[in-house]
Amino acid sequence: MIKIRAIPDIPPKLIDAVKKEDLVIFFGAGVSQIIGCPSWREFSKAYLNKLLEYRLVNYFEYEQLLKKDPRMALTICQKMLEESGKLPPNPAELLQGIPEKIKEHRLYEALYKFNAIFVTTNFDNHMDDVVKKNRPRPVVAAAAAVAEGEKVLADETLTPQDIFYAEEELLITALSNGSLIHLHGSIEDPENLVITLPDYIAKYKEGTNHHDLLESIFNKKTVLFMGYGLEEYDIIEFLIKKSEVVSGEIKHYMLQGAFKEEGNMMELYSKYYGTLGIELIPYSKTKKGYDQLVSVIKAWAKKIGPYSARKPFIEKRKLLDEVD
Repeated sequence: MIKIRAIPDIPPKLIDAVKKEDLVIFFGAGVSQIIGCPSWREFSKAYLNKLLEYRLVNYFEYEQLLKKDPRMALTICQKMLEESGKLPPNPAELLQGIPEKIKEHRLYEALYKFNAIFVTTNFDNHMDDVVKKNRPRPVVAAAAAVAEGEKVLADETLTPQDIFYAEEELLITALSNGSLIHLHGSIEDPENLVITLPDYIAKYKEGTNHHDLLESIFNKKTVLFMGYGLEEYDIIEFLIKKSEVVSGEIKHYMLQGAFKEEGNMMELYSKYYGTLGIELIPYSKTKKGYDQLVSVIKAWAKKIGPYSARKPFIEKRKLLDEVD
């Protein structure tokens, strides 16, 4: 039986990935819930509430749809709202979080210390705020001119692009440490959020930037998942279908909260995920519940910090130019 500890050990391969600047952290709704954002099911309920408010469904239909898979419910809601010309709920309002919890946990500040490439299926902009705070000063676009002693005007400077959410932005060159990739869109562009099943299918079909970017990540990088329930298979299914997974070879990791009594179940789940090249890393949520993930992130950040000193952006830019 797997022994479930409050703070699990960091796998050596994860440390190696940090040293090589080869780590990608995927985080889902289980992270943003800690600061008061809704779960995927709660998000879908907000849309169903709108249908009820607009009298597009009755109470019986509302109760039945509440029991369905959130993506199914959201697909139905979106379709009915479009057909009736009614406005959906404001995603920015739903995802603003609770200020007291944001201040108390400082969760994303701790996560940023991993100095990884950050990828999220969340829409909110809480991690965006941290990325913006930690941006280096704007770099000079005309670096060669500066080297030759020429004057450079203020408008010839630029801020490095490090937050990506539009389809055309999701390129391999987005894979730079400290960057944030919103796979399913951002509240900065609410009209293009990936909410319904057709949205999801369209984004991940072969030949799209989403498809190519994820294929590159899963085949070439070390991935750490956090904030995803064992029942959330969206990203895992992509791994099964598209990545070069070698059975028995651990390439990726998943932090998973569990109660101490669930040691046997975690061992069984580990067998399944092991066939996908994923090592399940359980941590005990017996005392703190879902908030224990904050303690794990902060403890790991302290240990990983010395190995993850950030390179200046201009140095990274040179590396990208060499690749191009």
